[in-house]
Amino acid sequence: MLDFVRWAVQGRVILMQFSGVLTLEDLKQMDTQANILIQDALPPHIDAIFDVTDVTQFDSHLMNIRNLKTTSIKNPIINWYISVTPQPNPAVIFVATMLFKVLGSRYRGMNTIDEALTFLQAGSNYDLTRTDLAE
Repeated sequence: MLDFVRWAVQGRVILMQFSGVLTLEDLKQMDTQANILIQDALPPHIDAIFDVTDVTQFDSHLMNIRNLKTTSIKNPIINWYISVTPQPNPAVIFVATMLFKVLGSRYRGMNTIDEALTFLQAGSNYDLTRTDLAE
């Protein structure tokens, strides 16, 4: 289930949080919401964090991910894609690696959102202090 899509760092880092069973429909909803945010992205690029900490199951139809007509995930303005899961989850690693390899995108797995932001900050000239914590 898609919980939310919002800026973790306004104009720089999109945070997408999922829980329960992750389905293709969730990814379609995420795509629609992310495209709205991307309109307000700050050049030259942004990054995307997928928090799957609370995902309990991946729907079997996720194997058809190549057929998913997403535009946000394929948007060249997105520099890094990071999945967050506190325990290395082989299913998360497999699905994410497959997805981003197909897309030819930069991907890393991290244990926490803060760890992901620290990684992104190390390679950025911009302040990546979270702006969503007051929400």
